[in-house]
Amino acid sequence: MRALLLKDWYMARKYCDSYLFIVLVFLVLSFVSDNVIFYTYPCMMTGLLPYTLYSYDEREKFTSYCAAMPVSKRQYVSEKYVFGLIASAAAALLTLICIIIKGKTSELMPMLGAATIAALISQAAMLPFGFKFGVEKGRILFIAVVAVLFAAFYIVMGSGDSAPTLSGEALGYISLAVSALLFAASWLLSQRIYENKEF
Repeated sequence: MRALLLKDWYMARKYCDSYLFIVLVFLVLSFVSDNVIFYTYPCMMTGLLPYTLYSYDEREKFTSYCAAMPVSKRQYVSEKYVFGLIASAAAALLTLICIIIKGKTSELMPMLGAATIAALISQAAMLPFGFKFGVEKGRILFIAVVAVLFAAFYIVMGSGDSAPTLSGEALGYISLAVSALLFAASWLLSQRIYENKEF
């Protein structure tokens, strides 16, 4: 799996440099602006990377080539989920550093938690559909998920500026746990779907 992770890293640097550039731009903007939405974009963008990388694999016929290699279908699917976790964790860590430097930990940590949840849910929602029906048909779900996530962020931001209450914090932990369970269920579902796929 390490070789697959390295392959995706090289592909991300070559074909998804716009994603990485946008992440860096919004990290910089978070320093010069008081708009909290800038802190959510890095996790959101990196959460979309696994699906984008799978689209390149499918377009370049790497999925068929990989089937002839000593790599199981479960390993191939798992690598996409692991890469997504690593990318989202890296973005969350960079964002956390910016929040700490900015000195607004109590104010912005809920937004970082929401962005992390969104990254997990976006991967959990899109990858099984892509593995089952292919990238082109999956783009419909891709656009729908992104639209819903961004709408949800704007609704959350407009719900109030006060610090989260105890019930709000509990809801955040519950949401994180549910998103983690959905991510795990999606991972298992994608493995089963891909094992039955013919090349």
